[in-house]
Amino acid sequence: MIFFWLLYFCISIIISASLIKLFDSKTLRVLVFSTSFSLMNTIWFRGPGEEFLAPILSIFFLEQTILESHGLSRIIRPFLFVAVSTAIVSFFFIKRKSKS
Repeated sequence: MIFFWLLYFCISIIISASLIKLFDSKTLRVLVFSTSFSLMNTIWFRGPGEEFLAPILSIFFLEQTILESHGLSRIIRPFLFVAVSTAIVSFFFIKRKSKS
């Protein structure tokens, strides 16, 4: 099971890194990377009170189609936390790299 999660995270990072090559602006690159990275790599509990984790993107699609809706706020909070954290770290690395 750990192998599949590791493979999933590696593929998600590769996809996110590939997406930034489509843009020229550093700010836009950071925003696209942090958004795509957080969409694919943020995990949360599959349902309230459950112990199984799943990517929030799949939870969102399942809640919109076949599962009962428990509200988007339960998956938006971890997504926003990861997106903002990733954007801050990315901006830090870009600023540090440009000074060199």
